[in-house]
Amino acid sequence: MRVSYSIACQYLAASELFIREAILLESNFNNSLIPEEQVRIAEIKHKGLISAVIMQCCAALESSIYQVVHDGPGWHKGSNGINLDQKNYLNKFKDLIDKTQGVVERFKVVLDLLKLEPLDLGKNPNQSVIILVALRNELVHFKPVAVIPFDDEKLLKKLKSLNLNESPFPGAKSIFFPNACLSADCGKWSLESTVNFLNSFYLKLNAGNPIEHYKEMCDTIAG
Repeated sequence: MRVSYSIACQYLAASELFIREAILLESNFNNSLIPEEQVRIAEIKHKGLISAVIMQCCAALESSIYQVVHDGPGWHKGSNGINLDQKNYLNKFKDLIDKTQGVVERFKVVLDLLKLEPLDLGKNPNQSVIILVALRNELVHFKPVAVIPFDDEKLLKKLKSLNLNESPFPGAKSIFFPNACLSADCGKWSLESTVNFLNSFYLKLNAGNPIEHYKEMCDTIAG
């Protein structure tokens, strides 16, 4: 019997830990608990933590849809839990799906191929994840012109419309992206958006939910 490992749970649980650390850094800075000579180091670490959360959330999305397409719905239950008919059908299109631009679009293609309830890309949690992936792309393909002014004005407006708390560190006063917007609140939104999206997808897929272990891992950590 084959038992598969969900690396998405690792990404999500690690993101939860990074967010907690970022919250602590923000609290310590706001309460003047960080020595002045260490503020810059704390700010670098804080921005790195939130950047890592965004990257890992997107990695959770990428790895999740890849495993569904290549291993079949229900893959996390082991070989006896896989829907073989759906797996064999998806495998016929795996090259096409893998080449589909945009990770969210790949989730949509899978549901469409299986004739299941479709994704409405204009509604949440789908819209939030689209913004998250766009934010990841801006970080990965960072261009100096994206600082002042922001390279993607539509994305800028969408990020600001989320009304997330901004980073309290000094660099946030100079530019919105990537300084002010990379806050603990942004990290929380990224993780919540990713989990909500995956939960919604797995509910439509109706083959079990492999990221349930993520919640168990976080509860264990909290305890």
